[in-house]
Amino acid sequence: MMDEMKAPPYDQFPGIAVCPTGPTQENPGYVPDEYPGKEGIVMPPTAPPLEMPPQGERMPLVDLGTLSDQDVREACRQFVSEHCCYGRRFIRDTLLPEIFNGCIYHYQLETFGEKRETVDRHEPFKGQYIDGPQNGIPPQPWDIQVPILSLFINSQVKVEIPHTAYVKQCGRCVGNCRVRCESCYGRGGSSCISCNGMGRRDGQQCTSCFGTGRRRCWNCSGSGQVKCGTCDGRGNLRHFKLLLVTWTNHVESYITHTFKLPKHLILEASGKEIFQEENPRVFPINHARDDSVNEASKIMIQKHSTAFPQELIRQQRIPSRVFFSRELLEEQTEN
Repeated sequence: MMDEMKAPPYDQFPGIAVCPTGPTQENPGYVPDEYPGKEGIVMPPTAPPLEMPPQGERMPLVDLGTLSDQDVREACRQFVSEHCCYGRRFIRDTLLPEIFNGCIYHYQLETFGEKRETVDRHEPFKGQYIDGPQNGIPPQPWDIQVPILSLFINSQVKVEIPHTAYVKQCGRCVGNCRVRCESCYGRGGSSCISCNGMGRRDGQQCTSCFGTGRRRCWNCSGSGQVKCGTCDGRGNLRHFKLLLVTWTNHVESYITHTFKLPKHLILEASGKEIFQEENPRVFPINHARDDSVNEASKIMIQKHSTAFPQELIRQQRIPSRVFFSRELLEEQTEN
């Protein structure tokens, strides 16, 4: 039975003239190295450097303007109209001797990076086409064209690396297509518990084992072997290299003085966008009214330029928003 279950020779599979049966050549990017925590995953060489584009004309900051007495009262009326039990008298009677046009700046830097890893994979060989090294040298991980699914959104794709496939005998069943049954440990059954393996019970033939003293294994039907699950009973595996491409959007924020408001409320507020820039690499802003924003922009961009050495920076963007203090007070009251 064992000989009958062996896989046929490679030349018996249709469409396969010559089937490679050894691993691909060792080439940079596919040789396993020390990478703790991720067994089987290989880190390709460091991402290629990205040239800094020339700095073009910067988008001017949106003029914030100032709030007049009428603007403040109109905002209060709008707020009161959204609450049925709030009165309007204080809006008419309250004096506003001085208006403080305070605002909060929210500067945000987003760096969209791409990381590439390679990993060994295998599947049952069922006669499918083998794209092995006989078709050419496998390309380097960073030379493979993989389109970005969507900018600034975390995602991952898996791509089979060309010319890395080969066929090899299944290591679990050693090409026999069958392995030992784990339910009966290859014995094909066990002693009958009804008659303790005697075949008779109370002077009568045991009805559970029909006098044999053994009960046949339900999993292997008494053969002691089952189909190999690794190769699906084929005897051979198709090995190949898989490229894992992971896109990660790294977000970092800086908020100026918050007027004692919780930061999570500021991050959730809509505010008013005063500056927007998106390029493969962005430059620090230097024309914000608050000098602390300019300094934070410089520090964060410098940090992101070296914080992800295994990733290739594909795109960066800077959305900057401003919140008038009255807007934030309204939103805090609503929450």
